[in-house]
Amino acid sequence: MVVKILLLDIGGIFFYPNWRIKGIREVSDKLHVGLNDFKAALDAYKKPFYTGNMTEDIYWTNILERLNVYSVKPDDLVNLYRDYVKPIPEAINLLPKLSSRYKLISFNNSSREWMDYRINVASLDKYFSEFFTSGYLGYTKSDNRMYEKAILSYNKDELFYLDDNEEYISKAKTICGINGKVYLNNTDLLQLIA
Repeated sequence: MVVKILLLDIGGIFFYPNWRIKGIREVSDKLHVGLNDFKAALDAYKKPFYTGNMTEDIYWTNILERLNVYSVKPDDLVNLYRDYVKPIPEAINLLPKLSSRYKLISFNNSSREWMDYRINVASLDKYFSEFFTSGYLGYTKSDNRMYEKAILSYNKDELFYLDDNEEYISKAKTICGINGKVYLNNTDLLQLIA
């Protein structure tokens, strides 16, 4: 087997997981709402937002209404969220070498707007050939169709999948029989170009 195509998650590999780790807590404090209430509001609208069936403006509007917060505008949350979206320089700097050796394909769950922002911030479109992103496709990695769309388009023996979520790696192996690895740190990318 000769790997020619890398199927790569984006968040947690090329971008710090700041929103998950501290953003949700900090924003709930800024909104003066309980953390669990904020998480529940985020989760209530996550699927339609992440599958491109809801715009970001409507997403934040619904969350603010659900929480009865009217002192903050949806645009404030659009900008606030982006404060937490930070590329990981060590990983981004490897993209030229990775893309010269492999065809790079993103395989991630993200809303259309959030993915567009990441592409713009890190010039991902210079390195990635395709973006199999939930917001573009209409379904998330938990849905078999996401795997089938991304993986069955290619010769599975040429694919290698890297994701920081073990469940997604396991599902790709089960559904499509492709080789993959749970991403732990930047060494996992460096090994691909060693």
